[in-house]
Amino acid sequence: CVGRIVDGGRVIAVIFTLILIAMTVAFVYTATNCIIKYAKFPSSTDLALDIQELKFPRISFCSENPLKRSIVDSDPAFAEISQMLAEFETVETSNSTASDSYGISKSAAKLHRMRRAQVTLRLLMAQLSEADRRRAGYNYVDLVTECSFAGETCSS
Repeated sequence: CVGRIVDGGRVIAVIFTLILIAMTVAFVYTATNCIIKYAKFPSSTDLALDIQELKFPRISFCSENPLKRSIVDSDPAFAEISQMLAEFETVETSNSTASDSYGISKSAAKLHRMRRAQVTLRLLMAQLSEADRRRAGYNYVDLVTECSFAGETCSS
């Protein structure tokens, strides 16, 4: 491109020089305006709040511990679940694989072991009767000790 300007003659060189000077002036003008505007720290904030009546939030509990451990460990109906939980704890605390009937220790990753224990727990729970699951599970009173929203006590 520069070779064409040089070879093109004096007229093209003058036109190119004028365009270059015009672009340089435009750049300096724009950059100066941007710097001046930045130095003034202008700010503009529009805030519009449309506050309506607050609705009570919906709450769901996703417990990773669906059964009360005290009942699981003491009731013979939950013996297999109690054994699985004990084996999981043994694997997690001592990295021992002495008694691993459920294959929890097969994975070196803690997350995989935990996932396997969760799936195993769900499968073992599916074998329980509805009455046993309810008896060992948590109820509203066990989970919620106090409920308030917007300064008002919740009613059940």
